[in-house]
Amino acid sequence: MEEKIIKVRCKGADLCTIDTLSQFQGNLKSLSEVNYSKLHDLIITKGFDSPIQIWIDPEGKKQILDGTQRLRVLLKLQEEGYAIPAIPVDYIEADNKKDAKERLLTKVSIYGRVDEEGLYEYNNEIGFEIETSFSELLDIPGIDLTVDDVQVKPEEPGGEKKEECQECKSYHNEGHVLTN
Repeated sequence: MEEKIIKVRCKGADLCTIDTLSQFQGNLKSLSEVNYSKLHDLIITKGFDSPIQIWIDPEGKKQILDGTQRLRVLLKLQEEGYAIPAIPVDYIEADNKKDAKERLLTKVSIYGRVDEEGLYEYNNEIGFEIETSFSELLDIPGIDLTVDDVQVKPEEPGGEKKEECQECKSYHNEGHVLTN
């Protein structure tokens, strides 16, 4: 039988085995079963591709500031019989535990927002279209990647909703026939 190995597809400042990393955020974030499955399948199909960010506390423990959900999935994959090689980590400097907690909160903050027009343009570059099956593994806040018909954008500052026309792929308030 072929050995199941998770492929590492990135580099970091160092490599660590998953048993040397400690959970730091506790129950700050949760991972739904649906999103667990998406992340699980994504790591299996695309590999592990983003270094975990850690802070080394005064006792020398490697505390995870960014990557807790990925670690949870890797631990489960290990239980399922996958070999998990040492994974890339990056070091985040913090003055103390309070500073490390504040830095962790900056990692879970979302500053940029994906908008539908930008995603459509990005996703539909001729010759490089993203497959629907891959889109199903993603969770982009505010965007439903499984819908093929009319997309409703959030309300605009003036209170109007704009809808995407499937013919011209632009957004309109009125005066254009939308396809369903």
